[in-house]
Amino acid sequence: MKILIVEDDALLSELLREYLQKLNHETVNICSTGRAALLSVGREIYDCAFIDVMLPDMNGLQLLEQIRDENLLLPVVMMSGYPTMDFTLEAMRNGASD
Repeated sequence: MKILIVEDDALLSELLREYLQKLNHETVNICSTGRAALLSVGREIYDCAFIDVMLPDMNGLQLLEQIRDENLLLPVVMMSGYPTMDFTLEAMRNGASD
């Protein structure tokens, strides 16, 4: 699988990448901003994306909406250290898979 990680915490994103690579995923790319993620989604076809809620240039929900404009079928998993029920419901309404 080709996986995109959108996370501004370098240590966390690298740990997630290492874990996914140990599961033998074909490609695991990391972007630290929403803008970089949008460029990457425009260049490559991903099988799944993991998106942090808080990014330096936009929030994860904004990025999710823009990714949905590019690729409606891409499964997106939203990540947060501080999840709330309101955020979870909004993310699911906007097309997050989990």
